[in-house]
Amino acid sequence: MKKTISMVVYSLVAISTCRAMDRDLIENFETTLHIYADKSEISVSSNANTTIRQGEEFLEFNDHKNVIVFNSDSGEKVIEYTGIAIDKNSERSWAKAIFEPKACSSKHFHKDRIEDYYITSALANVLVVVDGHNHFLKTGDHLRILANQQHQVFNLSETDPFSLVVKCTPSWIVEDHNLC
Repeated sequence: MKKTISMVVYSLVAISTCRAMDRDLIENFETTLHIYADKSEISVSSNANTTIRQGEEFLEFNDHKNVIVFNSDSGEKVIEYTGIAIDKNSERSWAKAIFEPKACSSKHFHKDRIEDYYITSALANVLVVVDGHNHFLKTGDHLRILANQQHQVFNLSETDPFSLVVKCTPSWIVEDHNLC
């Protein structure tokens, strides 16, 4: 697995109140930028913003605006940012998957899709099993899962949730989410 570069950038945002007598409020938030081996750049902010730059494509998302959210009984939550269901893009979709402590995805495969997993959480302790092979991942790691490979994601932490950004090519559709 190739090395990745991760760095933390601290930002300040000024928020003005409506009344002239009130002073501006300053909100601190942290933005973490990851540059992956495939040259993808993903920034995740503590204010729920995600920015993705891959080649000529530049995308900005907020976890609370214009998204579709899927919740599972196993502690996995998927926030779909773009794809067929959101912007009718059939070439690729982007999503964020959030796993509660000790949560996992269902074991599944996709007949016609490739998934790229980008680990973005600072405290990630992740196991992805692909066709019976264990891949222990941490912050800044990238893993490509090919079509027809059975895979399952596990959060090994007992106390910390983690998130990863997923690119699916072509765009993810529920009809190609096959349980094992």
